[in-house]
Amino acid sequence: MNAKALTIQQPHAWEMTDRGKRLENRTWFTSYRGELWIHAGKSRERADRFPDGVDLVFGAVVAHADLFDCQEAQFVEKHAVIDGFDQEEFREGRVCLMLMELVKLPESVPCRGAQGIFNLPPDVEAECRRQLDMAKRKAKKTKTNPPKSETPPPAGETQPGYPD
Repeated sequence: MNAKALTIQQPHAWEMTDRGKRLENRTWFTSYRGELWIHAGKSRERADRFPDGVDLVFGAVVAHADLFDCQEAQFVEKHAVIDGFDQEEFREGRVCLMLMELVKLPESVPCRGAQGIFNLPPDVEAECRRQLDMAKRKAKKTKTNPPKSETPPPAGETQPGYPD
């Protein structure tokens, strides 16, 4: 199926999955738009930038997103909001790849990375899709079964899931 992926070095891949980063800075443009798997690179050369107490993943696919645009950084709106996150602190470099609808995989999928946008091997793609389906099912289940409140509703009001 030729699923496309992009290697992003740590801690930037972690910023995407856990901090809302949706801009990836590059020196090159791409005409590709669509599904993109996020691969956390194996390099540890930026060790001084690693956040304390965070267990980073290296050399594996960690997320799925939609690459919806590619623009010169100077033309990306200041304080652009993507998926509800302000992107100002991530807008740097020459070119911004703009991602949305990022889904973190429940389990990372080991894979060799590459430069530029590359094709995932079929076996890796199959496992990534399985992980993505699990993440989406879990999100849907959480959305349809919100946690019940421990506090009773005010007098005269009812709350779904709380006994009357």
